[in-house]
Amino acid sequence: MMRRFLTALTVFALAVTPALAQGTKWPERPVKVVVPFAAGGPNDVVARLWVDRLSMAMGQQFIVDNRGGASGMIGSEAAARAAPDGYTLLLASSSTLGLVPVVAKVNFDPLKDFTPMARVGDLIQGLAVNPGLKATTVAELVALAKATPGKIAWGTPGSGTGSHLMVVNFNRMAEVDILHVPYRGSADVLNDLIAGHVQVMSDIVVLPHVRAGKLRLLAMVGDERHPGFPDTPTLAEQGFPNITPTTFYGIYGPAGVSRDIVDKVNAKVAEIMKDSEMIQRSLERGVLLRPMDGPATGKALAAQTEINRELVKIAGLKME
Repeated sequence: MMRRFLTALTVFALAVTPALAQGTKWPERPVKVVVPFAAGGPNDVVARLWVDRLSMAMGQQFIVDNRGGASGMIGSEAAARAAPDGYTLLLASSSTLGLVPVVAKVNFDPLKDFTPMARVGDLIQGLAVNPGLKATTVAELVALAKATPGKIAWGTPGSGTGSHLMVVNFNRMAEVDILHVPYRGSADVLNDLIAGHVQVMSDIVVLPHVRAGKLRLLAMVGDERHPGFPDTPTLAEQGFPNITPTTFYGIYGPAGVSRDIVDKVNAKVAEIMKDSEMIQRSLERGVLLRPMDGPATGKALAAQTEINRELVKIAGLKME
């Protein structure tokens, strides 16, 4: 009997050892990072910055896979359904995973079908307008909107996104009627904002164009002012607090990704966040680096989902 037991134990050890070795060696081939929006938008901008640094840190190529559509749900679902081997990850915002599923029926559960790995940055978005709009402050935007109800258009990267919730809550709090115009992604909104087809946008992608003089910045959207625009007050400072929770980005794997892989990603993210060049490059893109491991990221997403439920109820948000 003892001989049979030892033989079985040996067979088990031989079967388990390759699996353990595989987890330890990860990544042994390129890693696909799904971005659930089109190229050029804020999710894509943040993702490309991180895949470059992770590629260098891990010694293996990380590749952006843009899968836009359905306010980020198409790409997110594809990532959730991928094999949990660490070779398909998702880099998505708390708006995508913590808001859209609140207002729309989706085919996955963001809190159960993903393994959170790391929080990779908090957004400081800018509320910007086309220079042709005669508003230099939020108060002037409100006054103009009251004088021309339904005539000012606010573009967002899609219905059910955090930007959409912001439009709804801004209209409610300011008692105005600004038209919501949903697009397939932020890059498309930005192009039309610069061209004057829509007049308002809130996003991180507006900041370089503010610096270039193509857009006018009215406010920062977030908990604090942007160090690069110290004279621009936040929306809260201008009388509009709690319009939408601070958006953060996280890296997620499908449910079932090994703890070894999660720990490797989290450790490298924390290491990269200490680099002064990465801090500066992120800040230039409107992103503050605030390290947070996988479990804490998951808890933060769950908490923000509940906040969004309350805001959606208050705003009466409906999918368009």
